[in-house]
Amino acid sequence: MKRKKGPKALILLGSVAVLLVLILFLIGDGNKAAGSRSGISTLETDTPSTEESGQAAASDADSGPKGAGKQTGEPTPAGGGSSRSASPEKLPEKPEPEATVALVIDDVGYSLEQLDIYLDLSVPMTFSILPGLPNTEESVERIREASAKKPVGTTGRQFAYMLHQPMEALGGEDPGPGAIYADMQPSEALEIFRKNLAQVPGAVGVNNHMGSKTTAVPELMQALIGECSNREIVFLDSLTTADSAAGAAARSLGVPILVRRTFLDNVREPEAIRSALQSGIAEARINGQAVLIGHLWSPELADVLKEEVPRLREEGVRFVPLGGLDPVLPERAAPESSPDEYPIPPTDYAEHAPADSEDAGAQEEES
Repeated sequence: MKRKKGPKALILLGSVAVLLVLILFLIGDGNKAAGSRSGISTLETDTPSTEESGQAAASDADSGPKGAGKQTGEPTPAGGGSSRSASPEKLPEKPEPEATVALVIDDVGYSLEQLDIYLDLSVPMTFSILPGLPNTEESVERIREASAKKPVGTTGRQFAYMLHQPMEALGGEDPGPGAIYADMQPSEALEIFRKNLAQVPGAVGVNNHMGSKTTAVPELMQALIGECSNREIVFLDSLTTADSAAGAAARSLGVPILVRRTFLDNVREPEAIRSALQSGIAEARINGQAVLIGHLWSPELADVLKEEVPRLREEGVRFVPLGGLDPVLPERAAPESSPDEYPIPPTDYAEHAPADSEDAGAQEEES
């Protein structure tokens, strides 16, 4: 016989059912909330916006496939390029290499009038003074006075001076007073050298006047360059012969020197001088610096410098006295090619240089 459920049992079962429904409702609502939060997080971090998606597709099309490639879901423009044409960027103009130039004016000591022409130029330069001439000492004084008008370090005139040491030439030309000859002993040569230096106190250096024979003697070059080193002045090889031993002597002593790059006035015509000047500037751009040598008895050179230097300065060329260059240990004694012809100063160039002075220079190099 079945027992009837009482009211208490029914109430208990109903309560349990309600509780189960409530629990199921709460669990389902919680899952929806979690799913909603998960969807928001995924949208923010992984799913690009429409604009970002387009940019990513363009980027993939520009850069090309990486590995297996990205599938963007967007069509790639014909030719595989970007949907946006990239405007080409204009490359900056390449600046000219820096060029520092030291102008050296040889054969000072004959004419004060011609010296004044160069001293009137607003161009830094170094004057190389011959010893034993009537105007040797006065030339030193005039250069000092001109330098004092514009102190070194300004953009105006900056003058220096050096000894233009006469040396024996292969052609047998007379190098002038105070010359050093190839058959001299180093001790004799040094005695003459020191007397000559005493005539140009304050000289910043020494270069050879003529000397295609003397500069080829290693012992003499070692003695003279060693003396320059002791006095803390620079030796400049005018390089009047490809057989110069100055470079080898400098390397053996470990003493840096300077070497002439270009003679400016072998041909005393303005266009030829301009061409030589441009050649020297090109050397300076390649090597960073260059020594260019001209001669006091060339008024044509003075005119060209007056015209050309302002333009060259605008192009970034720096003109400095000899002390503004860095002496180096030459890689070899002389360049592979023959040096320029060295002009022989005319005997009467206190007034003017004879028209055939270049021919005399050619004879020295050819003999």
